Amino acid sequence: MPPDSTDQPAPPARALPGRAAVAFRLLAVVGLGASALSLADAVADAPAFCGFDGGCDRVTDSAYGRPLGVPLPVVGVVGFAAVLGLALVGCERTARILAIVGGVAGLGLIVVQLAVIGHVCPLCLVADGCGIGLGALALVRPVGVEGVSWLARGGWLAAAAGVVFLPLAAVLVDIDPPPPPQVTAHWVEGRVTVVEVTDFDCDHCRRADELLRPRLRDRADIHFVRLPAPMPKHANARPAARAFLAAQAEGKGEEMAAALFAAEDRSAEECRQIAARLGLDLAAYDKVVADPATDAGLDATVAWAKTAGPGLPLVWVQGRLLSGSPKSAALDAAFRRARPFGR
Repeated sequence: MPPDSTDQPAPPARALPGRAAVAFRLLAVVGLGASALSLADAVADAPAFCGFDGGCDRVTDSAYGRPLGVPLPVVGVVGFAAVLGLALVGCERTARILAIVGGVAGLGLIVVQLAVIGHVCPLCLVADGCGIGLGALALVRPVGVEGVSWLARGGWLAAAAGVVFLPLAAVLVDIDPPPPPQVTAHWVEGRVTVVEVTDFDCDHCRRADELLRPRLRDRADIHFVRLPAPMPKHANARPAARAFLAAQAEGKGEEMAAALFAAEDRSAEECRQIAARLGLDLAAYDKVVADPATDAGLDATVAWAKTAGPGLPLVWVQGRLLSGSPKSAALDAAFRRARPFGR
């Protein structure tokens, strides 16, 4: 006697494709969010979301950062939004084709970052990884919305809108966080204090310093403080930071800073030669460089700087923070808004 069909479990044929379709939509939302964070950094006065040791600017500012003249973050936002939208309205074939193209592009961009540019953007890696995942799913599994209610589709669209508009709103509202005590400790009553946390082996720090110097020249109302924070990924950052502190102890910190930013080599040997050319007392210089307290102070600056902003340089114009490579207009606005401490 054949078994009663009611005793048989329901076939699981649709279970895996259904989960794959959910994963497809989730990857699109995550990729969209990563692209939106990168776009928010691009339109902000200074980067807000790329990490302290991130190479986001190196990637987005490269020749590969503007395919056909369009910034990569814009390409990412439009591409992921299109894939998700097409999938949600039932245009499965078009969504899958676009996802496969995006997966190939994502794989190519990761190769370019690693093999050509030599730096990686964490946000770009997330977006590219999501693109590769979307392409892989589109090749092997259904990605449509069969059986998905319009209410659920609306929820996915709301999530997509949120991950795009919240980062943009955060940088456009632009509320200054309170400066850390390591910054306010340098404030001088009756003057505008500018605190620059920098790495002499960092290209972004050098460009920021080039923008900052003309705005400090002949300004008796400004108190300027430079704090070195050698990032571990920069080989000669620490020897340069030690050299600056040793020169600062002899009253020639700014001369050393200018020489370090201009130098092609910031190794310990070259830093000592710079010190000799500046006329420093080399015995005193060597003592500061070798002092364990010098490295302890540098480590402490790096530790609090990592919690104060997303990346170097960090520039406070009184209470206004500009991080990364600040734009000229943003610096000008910060100086116009700044009021002397205590007034």
